[in-house]
Amino acid sequence: MRASIAAHESWARTEDRSARTGPARKAMLDRFERQVDPDGKLTPEERATRASHARKAHRSSGVQMINMGELFKFRRIGDSEMARVPLGAEELARSLVTPGDLMFARRSLQLSGAGRCALVVDSSEPRTFESSIIRVRLDVDRACPAFYFYFFTSGHGRQVMETIVEQAVVAGIRASDLRKLIVPVPPIAEQRGIAAALGALDDKIESNRRAQAIIWDLLGAEFDLRAALSAPAIELRSLLRLDYGKSLPAPTRVPGAISVYGSNGITGTHNTPLIGGPGVIVGRKGSVGEVHWSHAPSFPIDTTYYVTPAGEYPLLACYFALLRAGLTDMNSHSAIPGLNRESALAKAVRAPGHGIARNWAESRECCLDELVHLEGESSTLSDLRDTLLPELLSGRVRVTEAREVVEEAVG
Repeated sequence: MRASIAAHESWARTEDRSARTGPARKAMLDRFERQVDPDGKLTPEERATRASHARKAHRSSGVQMINMGELFKFRRIGDSEMARVPLGAEELARSLVTPGDLMFARRSLQLSGAGRCALVVDSSEPRTFESSIIRVRLDVDRACPAFYFYFFTSGHGRQVMETIVEQAVVAGIRASDLRKLIVPVPPIAEQRGIAAALGALDDKIESNRRAQAIIWDLLGAEFDLRAALSAPAIELRSLLRLDYGKSLPAPTRVPGAISVYGSNGITGTHNTPLIGGPGVIVGRKGSVGEVHWSHAPSFPIDTTYYVTPAGEYPLLACYFALLRAGLTDMNSHSAIPGLNRESALAKAVRAPGHGIARNWAESRECCLDELVHLEGESSTLSDLRDTLLPELLSGRVRVTEAREVVEEAVG
């Protein structure tokens, strides 16, 4: 019991879980390095590059596999880039997921993550799932999968789930206990009505997400075109500076509207920012070289760098230059994967010159405004969904009333 309490206290003080689990990822990367350079004859840089290609090749063949990363990133799991695994026909038939399957996190480093639920939706190709996930397939004549997805993402549903969570070094649930959970069973028509009302909000949020992805893709293509027409590759240090983020232990954070960034993205909130918005954050420890854009002021912690443009070079161009620099392949050889600042700044990239980049960025302010608009609209719709959810489940709001509110919100 004392060991369990100590483990939870330790994780509660961990600012960036991605950085803390770095040694395990480093061991995996080392395995690929031994495969590509068994005799140790390559330079560290060449060995790391070849190992990166070997890892990507390993992940790019076979059947898409839903892993814990997808489960925690997406509420509804549809088409997205995933790792792949080789599976025979018999094994695939046994482990195939289908639309309507509920996926539950079997274990998590955090209490709130154990039993987290996601809903499988349509995709363009077959998918399987990893062993840290429990798949639940309901009798759709009696139970609407989307309704129970929303139930388990509600406050009441979370309370029900936590009755079966076991806590040790990690928190976890058992499939046998999940099967025995007592859940509400309203008439199937009511289940479907609630799911449809809330689903319309999630559909609009997903539509906004796709629109944002298209805008970013178009901006990236325009950057690449201008970079190709510019002078030869130059070092990143000519375009930007990388400054260290600041330590902000979880217990010292004050909940607020400011996003806190670790190396793998947003890890929480705080009430005061470290940098203004927009900002660009780069993973330093943990998720090495990951590049994040924040429209608003934010707080990058000490497992990250934040970007300061050189002179009047536009931040938008800095963002794409960093994305194109291949920093995720520049892992330093230490116990915890890390990005050496000087090595990163010495990386040569093709980028448009200062004048061309400034003119381009200024002409695309409208695109950034649209991205901010879409993000704000999605946040509002998400708040509405989370407000309606408990009211619908409790019966305080009728489905017909919720439908009218949703139709007005999504237009």
